[in-house]
Amino acid sequence: MKGSASLVSSLKAVWIVAILVAPAVLTSPVQARFAKVDQPFLDREIPRVEAMGDSLAGIRNPVDMLMAVGMLLDERREALGRLQEDLPLTDLDGIETADRYDEAVVTVLGRVVRTAAVDTSAIPPKVASRFDAAVKSLPDMGQFPLPFMILRAAETMVRTADGLDEEVKASPASVARAALAHIREWTDTYRQVQEDIFKTSQAEGLRESAVLMRMHCQKDGSPLDLTGMKDRISADGTVTSLYYVECPVCHEVQVIEYPARMATRLNQAGIRQRLKTPPNLARSRREPEL
Repeated sequence: MKGSASLVSSLKAVWIVAILVAPAVLTSPVQARFAKVDQPFLDREIPRVEAMGDSLAGIRNPVDMLMAVGMLLDERREALGRLQEDLPLTDLDGIETADRYDEAVVTVLGRVVRTAAVDTSAIPPKVASRFDAAVKSLPDMGQFPLPFMILRAAETMVRTADGLDEEVKASPASVARAALAHIREWTDTYRQVQEDIFKTSQAEGLRESAVLMRMHCQKDGSPLDLTGMKDRISADGTVTSLYYVECPVCHEVQVIEYPARMATRLNQAGIRQRLKTPPNLARSRREPEL
């Protein structure tokens, strides 16, 4: 399906996107800030949505399954509403918590729609074209991570399906199959990303940038500017990325620190390999390698 393929291409393009910015010049030391997710929220809400997914996973009828997708999306909206009562979704901790929850929801959604019997050859062209048009009309979501993009697109599919059978004189099953075909393709793409450690690392790097792009100053509500970034390596080989963000109005600077998991693994593996390698006496006159 052309519309679905275009979104999948956009999702895959996310894997190789990198943000390069000049290092910030700070006039005074700023304490780096790690994101603190609302773990009680995740411990409460993730099992809830997983249990809901388990109860829906046995559905085979496409119409009933699309209704199940709508129920999962409604549960997500309600859960994020509960989160917002305690944490602003424009601040680091709230955004991080919402993103972690969305990752779980997309995983559950993928398990549910994977059992659907979707025969795309049985979808009438007039139905397929409406869904393709809906995909093409999706707004630019470059500042959001993959799970958010997939869930927002899934909501669009559910809305597009509502009443479409009567409008174009098609069977409800064919409309539901068209919607589910798109959703399953997107969730399968996400699952493939999660199963590939390098693609996961690239997607995680973009997600971190997406968090920063959604942060607002908690004093005046202004979107924060990303002014610089650099990596920091500790004595044990752990690598972290430091992002510098600044409010354009009050000029308060924050330093957000994220663990660079892939870089840490490669760096620590390199250190261990050097420790295993016996010294080469023929090179003893050269400066020691760091």
